[in-house]
Amino acid sequence: MNKYYLFPLFIILACFSPTYMFANPLPDAQVQKLNEELEQVKGENKVYKDMSEEIKNYREYLQKETDKLRDTVQKERESLYSQFNFFITFLGIAMTVAIAVFSYQFMQTRKELMQSIIEETKEKALDYQNRLNQIQTHYEDQLKNKLEELTQQTKEIKALQKAMQHELNLSLSEIYITASIHEIARIKTLEKEHLVKRGIHTDHLHFLSYNLEKIKPLLQTNIVDILVFSCEPDTIDDLFLLIEYLHQEKLEIPLVVYTYQLGKRFDKQELFQINQYPFAVISNAPVTLIGHISQLAQTFSVAK
Repeated sequence: MNKYYLFPLFIILACFSPTYMFANPLPDAQVQKLNEELEQVKGENKVYKDMSEEIKNYREYLQKETDKLRDTVQKERESLYSQFNFFITFLGIAMTVAIAVFSYQFMQTRKELMQSIIEETKEKALDYQNRLNQIQTHYEDQLKNKLEELTQQTKEIKALQKAMQHELNLSLSEIYITASIHEIARIKTLEKEHLVKRGIHTDHLHFLSYNLEKIKPLLQTNIVDILVFSCEPDTIDDLFLLIEYLHQEKLEIPLVVYTYQLGKRFDKQELFQINQYPFAVISNAPVTLIGHISQLAQTFSVAK
């Protein structure tokens, strides 16, 4: 086919393409929201990377200081050994001269003279050795303290990194709370405020009026990080249906069974049914709800 006819043909096909005619563009508000969340995550990642770089530089600085201290100790030891050797050499010469002088002046026997000089030499050598040991012990203690300080700072840095990662995991977790309409309204006036204060971002906290058939597609999309079911006396059967579905589909979505409005404890049979789903935990008060969500956000973010 003539190449001059290819471009008009491509324009005609593109104009009548089904994708072009029927595609549903994303709303601008949704796109803007996604961009804002992306920028927020990028900003948090940049802060984390900057802190990691500072930590790395600080550790390198401490390592250099430790190496300098080791070099200083080594130089001091070499200097002391050099002085000690010089003293021994000088003492040997002095000893030879002293032997001649004392032999000439006092006519002492060679054995007595040598014994006196040897004892004096031993005392001097012992004194130098004690001084050397004291200096060595002093620098070793300094090095030990420096290493202990470095170890403690490393532990603190690791703890800080862990805390930062925990806060990041919690703020980015998609948490869905499902219950009856009036229970959702109640949770929004009490528990929601405490959850937001503890680091959960409002954009990642979702409320759904319970309808198993409607939330099934959502559970299959791998969007839900943590699912909270607020149980009331008339919704216990709904809870067991939800657990049965999660178990049958072999899903691994953490489920928090919130019983603050239930008014009673589960009996053995009910607990047995709940435990059929291994990723379910029971929370009976707002404080335990917050604790479970925080712990699950950390645990399952590591698992992912």
